[in-house]
Amino acid sequence: MKFGNKAKMTALAALLLLPTVAGSIQPTIAGTPTAAPLIDKEFETALRKFVSKRFFNRIDATSEQREKISKIMADTQEQTRPDREQFRQGLLELSSMMNNEKTSDEDIKKQVSDLRSLKQKISDQRLAAALQVRHILSAEQRQKIHNRISELITGGMSPRKLGQLRNHVSLLSETEN
Repeated sequence: MKFGNKAKMTALAALLLLPTVAGSIQPTIAGTPTAAPLIDKEFETALRKFVSKRFFNRIDATSEQREKISKIMADTQEQTRPDREQFRQGLLELSSMMNNEKTSDEDIKKQVSDLRSLKQKISDQRLAAALQVRHILSAEQRQKIHNRISELITGGMSPRKLGQLRNHVSLLSETEN
């Protein structure tokens, strides 16, 4: 059986993330949340470098672009780490709250609201970094990124072909009625 690049990358990511996920889940399963950090800084840095290298190769980044973008990514990673750590800890707390029948629905809703706010803050910081990177890239590089994102979202179909497929499906469903 042959696997495509997308399947191989998904499997690789799962293998790489397995120790981190397992380490995060275990304390919850045991019912004893730990005070140890939920984010492994060294692993996180190694993963960022791995992804960056693939990204840089895909867009044919110059050494100057690589340096600038790497700095932005590393800085953003450092800036968001406390919030991401707090977010993960909040998820563990939410899990415990859901398990505890004495916890009120209002307390759970408050926790979820706090987690949404924290996630939005992290997303805003990542967006700021993405906008900085956007200004470093050429139009051709941005187009390559756009094409790759479109492929991932549509399963390899161009937006035009996806639109044509939708039209055909609409016509088929109209004729069946």
